Amino acid sequence: MPEDIRKTHVLNTIANYFGFDYDALTPLSDHRALGNFLDDANCPLLSATRGHKHSVNLSNEIKVTEGSQCLVQFKVRPDVITPENVHTNIFLSSMIDSPLDSLYYMIKSVFTPALRDNKSNSSTNQQIQTSLNELEQILRAVGKKSDSNSTIGNVFHPKDEINYWIDIAQNTSNRSKDIERAKYFLELLDPIKADFNKLENLTLTELVEVVDKTQDAYDELWKQVEHDEYPEQRMKNLLSITSNAFVQTVQKQLSNIDLWSDSKDSIKSREYLRNGATICEQWSLSIERLTGTYWRNYNPHPWKGEPFKATYLLQFKKRLNEIISIRSSYEQSIRFSSTTNKENLSPKKVFAPFMNLNAIQIDPYTDSQWYSAMNQFENLMTNTDRDVAKQLREHFQTIRSNPQQMLVDFKRYSDLIQRETIRKDLASERELLLGQLESDIRTLTDEFNNLTNGRMGVGGKKSITRGVNRTVIAGLLDASRQIETKVNNIITDGEKLLGDLSGYARVASLAKQLKQDLINWRKDKFREWCQDTIHAIDDPKQELSLETSGRLMELDSRDGKLRVLYGDRLVTLLNEVRQLSSLGYDIPSKIMKCVDIGKKFYQYGVELQAVAHFYNTIDTEMIPSQQSLMLDLAKSFERLVKDPKVSQRGGGGDSSGQITWDNPEQLTRYISTLRATAEKLKTENLKLRRHHLTIQQIVCSLMNTDLLREPHKWQYQVQEIRKIMDTLTNEGYAAKNMKPWRAFWDRQLYKALELQYSMGLKALNENLPDIKIDLVFGEKSVQYKLPSSLQAQSSIEAIKATYYHEMKRFLSIPLTFKGCSDTSSSGKHLIFQSIMSLHSDDIVACFYTSNELFAKLERGLNQYKEWTVLGQVDIEELVEKNLQDVEDWERNFRALKIRGQDAEKLPK
Repeated sequence: MPEDIRKTHVLNTIANYFGFDYDALTPLSDHRALGNFLDDANCPLLSATRGHKHSVNLSNEIKVTEGSQCLVQFKVRPDVITPENVHTNIFLSSMIDSPLDSLYYMIKSVFTPALRDNKSNSSTNQQIQTSLNELEQILRAVGKKSDSNSTIGNVFHPKDEINYWIDIAQNTSNRSKDIERAKYFLELLDPIKADFNKLENLTLTELVEVVDKTQDAYDELWKQVEHDEYPEQRMKNLLSITSNAFVQTVQKQLSNIDLWSDSKDSIKSREYLRNGATICEQWSLSIERLTGTYWRNYNPHPWKGEPFKATYLLQFKKRLNEIISIRSSYEQSIRFSSTTNKENLSPKKVFAPFMNLNAIQIDPYTDSQWYSAMNQFENLMTNTDRDVAKQLREHFQTIRSNPQQMLVDFKRYSDLIQRETIRKDLASERELLLGQLESDIRTLTDEFNNLTNGRMGVGGKKSITRGVNRTVIAGLLDASRQIETKVNNIITDGEKLLGDLSGYARVASLAKQLKQDLINWRKDKFREWCQDTIHAIDDPKQELSLETSGRLMELDSRDGKLRVLYGDRLVTLLNEVRQLSSLGYDIPSKIMKCVDIGKKFYQYGVELQAVAHFYNTIDTEMIPSQQSLMLDLAKSFERLVKDPKVSQRGGGGDSSGQITWDNPEQLTRYISTLRATAEKLKTENLKLRRHHLTIQQIVCSLMNTDLLREPHKWQYQVQEIRKIMDTLTNEGYAAKNMKPWRAFWDRQLYKALELQYSMGLKALNENLPDIKIDLVFGEKSVQYKLPSSLQAQSSIEAIKATYYHEMKRFLSIPLTFKGCSDTSSSGKHLIFQSIMSLHSDDIVACFYTSNELFAKLERGLNQYKEWTVLGQVDIEELVEKNLQDVEDWERNFRALKIRGQDAEKLPK
């Protein structure tokens, strides 16, 4: 019987899909369902479902159950299948689990991308895309169940995970608890949502930032305690698909880069390769830290499984590093090779084995091709390697005396040194480097011993280098980690450069032992810290635990200092826990409980500490003479400290007992009252200092104000000082509290007054106000006369009286000077009166000078007496007696004329 080409085609398709031999399906050739599909134009489809033991069930209906595999062959047109249309009228569709899921994946993975990539911008195409997107969202929502673990198989990308929680949050049929949980998870994932939606379009530089944000988001997601924990199995899947998403993004960015060219783009390709390797390294380390340390030690939700390893990402990172190493070693070989070798090292020739490979794709089927290409590359580079080894040996000979520089250069040329030929030729140089690494291990061992032996107890006398706010325990543990980092570098460098040397095993053993010792010591040190801290919490004699029922502050009777009863040790503990947590340590719950209490009241403690510091240092800000002015406010503040309930009585609350740490409402009001009182103290002190400065400027100006010539200015300025002080008294400052300040400025005024008084006495007689007097002839004599005097005979006495009156006015200033103090009672001006006693000799000298002045004044009358002689005699009798003839008259007229001319010269 001839072969039915139609049946052969259909059964071959089924066999290939399920991976069966065609012969195993030949019994199905006569199956009724197959015949119906081929021969009946109205039979639209044939479904083949995988059964048990490599069997297949055929049907003209689709019967898909959960977990089953199904291949559906269906007709495009309702025709009988013939050999001519068997390839054009039959379409294929596979199904897994359910028709809805299959339709969802077909739309998501096939039709939506196809339409999106279609260049047509017609409105019909746009409508179809919109409808497909809506259908995709509906299918996704319908096909997912509320159980978080049952839908893991449907999540292939971080976007799918986010969409899963969106569906739960929007499904009103879910429990409110599940909806709130989903919304909270979405809040935590929101910082990375936009990044993953456009992940494939990000540059590698932008992707580095996304890796950091993703680590933080997943860490918060795992550690949240507000809702039911995030399932570990689901997190494993999320880490896996995230790793794959990062790899796919890097692969897409590298797919357009020529990895093997030596053109101008080679620099760009090297940068892309390094960025890609950095992303893989950063994410793999993040996963290792999260699942191996941080989450494993997180008591509320510990990671129970093995540390997660993103196998595909690690393989991809290895491939990138191999490509980088090949490129780097080739470029370094070019620099070291002779001219002859360089001619044989063209990129086209050397990289020929890689040209037909997609180097950034990783799978078991292409690995053998990749390593075969690497072997071919090594063979092509053999002659060059010998030349390079010679050049390197000569280079290392010049720096043999500097082992550290040798290590730097070995790492610099590590890609070259890993080549077999070069490794062997540099054996002696590598032995020298091995000795240096062994010496470095012993040095690090000594550092570790110094760390342990010198600082066995937390807070010991010896200290380590740490930041300003670094606690001792965190500094110790961090110092040991720094040593461990150096040990890890030695292990990594040694394995890479010296792993084939016979002596390396011994050095590696020393390094690994030191690393383990460091790890064990940190565990013991942390355990010791936990034990000591818990003991301090339990011991009521120690100041670690915050006594929430105790007083807030107290005044120390020994030194009068105000102290907050919030121990400094508790503040240190808060810092210790914060820093140890950042290092990945799991803090015992008992310590965390104490820390939680401390954190709760920490801000209160800080505010009270600030108030206490202000109160304890305000005296240094006060002017000593003004301290009594602040006495009432200080007493009010002190009463508030001694009896905190004073602050509550105004509000009508309970006024009994004490305000304690465990009453936040009263504590808040109390701190507010304290701050207000402290602020008032500060404000009043600033105001008083400002007035003090103003008076100081006035007194300084009086030092240079002439007391003799400007007495009114003195009087005005002193009045201004008194006005300032009287204003303060009117504002409520007690008069008795003003006394020290008034007395202080009286002493300063005394200094200014004494200075100007002394200077005035020395020039008193010359600088007294002018006294206007007239020179007159009366009663047959020359006399002085005051313009206001009516009695000529007492004119000199009147002048003296006027002069001494002015003199007395100045001399008596100290007796009448008021100063700043209250003048209501006698004896208040003794401080100024003493100035006269101090300058009694100068006062006597002033009187002596005045006597001389009046004597000189009287002598001044003699020069005018000859001019008044005629007024003192009987002129007719004198003429009759002396003028007898004409000559006598003429002679006297001539003399009169001459004397008249002289008279014109007299002062008027």
